[in-house]
Amino acid sequence: MRKLQKNRLETAKELYKKYNCLIILKGYQTIVFDGEAYQCTDGGPALSTAGTGDVLAGLIGSFLAQGPSKIDAARFSVAIHGAAGDKFSKKKGGGGLTATKLIKIINEEML
Repeated sequence: MRKLQKNRLETAKELYKKYNCLIILKGYQTIVFDGEAYQCTDGGPALSTAGTGDVLAGLIGSFLAQGPSKIDAARFSVAIHGAAGDKFSKKKGGGGLTATKLIKIINEEML
């Protein structure tokens, strides 16, 4: 696990090469990799709580169901997810974000 966190971009590249699929590494500056790297600088520590990755997965699935490419669905979802985390941190100071609160922010303020 430490190796994965130490050099996340290299890890994304290795996983992409091994599995030949879109890679999303949620965490500090979430990485989306499909041969090219996209790094989201939004979100921060507020998103390091149980269930926020599930919210991200739900966003990705909902956008995929609407027809965009996998990379567009992933990048758009990661951007919304990060922006919602930042919005919570600015209002509440960072701690205490739950998946339910994150969904509410996304629903009321982001979409």
